[in-house]
Amino acid sequence: MKYAEFRRLCLSQPEAEHVETWGEDTFRVRGKIFAMGSAEGRAVSLKASLDDQAGLVGEAGEERLGAHRPQAPGVR
Repeated sequence: MKYAEFRRLCLSQPEAEHVETWGEDTFRVRGKIFAMGSAEGRAVSLKASLDDQAGLVGEAGEERLGAHRPQAPGVR
């Protein structure tokens, strides 16, 4: 997917808006970021629940996705 298509998809979500933050495009609903990236970048970040992350990684594999799953403090 090209970045322009990703941007259109993000902005097609109900109540979605674009805000540039930290030199990146962020996409938000009611002020909460759900995606971020830039046309110059090689990757984008999407907010997903732990269950959704597991499903996405399981489908494509961590290496292919370049997945990064931060853990909450104290979680092992």
